[in-house]
Amino acid sequence: MQFNAKKPTQSGISHQISPLITRIIANNASPFTFTGTCSYIIGNHEIAILDPGPEEDEAHLQSLIKVIDGRPVKAILISHTHKDHSPLSRALAKHVKAPIIGAKPYEIAQSKAIGLDASHDKDHRPDQILEDGDCIFGDGWTLETVATPGHTANHLCFALQNTDYLFSADHIMGWNTTIIAPPDGNMKDYIASIDKLLQREENSYLPGHGDLIPNGKKRAKAIKSHRMMRERVIIKKLANFNEEPSLEIFTKLVYPHIEPNLMGAAMLSTFSHLEKIAEEGNEKAHLFLF
Repeated sequence: MQFNAKKPTQSGISHQISPLITRIIANNASPFTFTGTCSYIIGNHEIAILDPGPEEDEAHLQSLIKVIDGRPVKAILISHTHKDHSPLSRALAKHVKAPIIGAKPYEIAQSKAIGLDASHDKDHRPDQILEDGDCIFGDGWTLETVATPGHTANHLCFALQNTDYLFSADHIMGWNTTIIAPPDGNMKDYIASIDKLLQREENSYLPGHGDLIPNGKKRAKAIKSHRMMRERVIIKKLANFNEEPSLEIFTKLVYPHIEPNLMGAAMLSTFSHLEKIAEEGNEKAHLFLF
């Protein structure tokens, strides 16, 4: 599967994507965030802000305030509660006097599964939780909530009605595949959420990291195909695996040429697939879950 390594506009600079959409990238580039978190300003006279970004990023906060330029903010939207997306919402809300709405608060899963609890914004307390199909209305725009659990249990996408645009957050990205980290992340849910987007009309995806994906459905199909290929490899390797159930050892069989700095992400991906096929009845996969 090919990735789009094209780097979008540098952080702190506003980029007009369409008459209704402006993007500003936070200065939090990393192996997990690419060039940084994409914050989106939606609307002209009355606006919404999607995913303000990481906490204690005063420069990004000021960039957002500059682009807002005194216009009324209908809502500060949150796609999910990873720390690179939601924490700055609280400081922004104080400046623009707008409600924080969208993803529900993070709920700690009672499981022995490996996970990335530390990556969640546990202080997120929205003024309103949005459910699948809920709409947010502004002057000249309507956003429809599309629940897409998988990357996180509370992940949401947003469709800009009467356009081809869908804000795909971390569900579908062009620069890399999405990390699914159990127990909060769930591979079965993730695949189901891809299928859900494929049934929709939107085809221009605006991700939480990286540039516009002009053929979003093609990308979504490629990601699903890649995940299913990986699952077939895991099932085949599992059938011939007769050692003590060690996730690290097994992951090295699935990813024989993995770079050491990517081993953690590979283990999470492998575990999420094992969890899915165990739920579907594979007895050997169960051994890795306990």
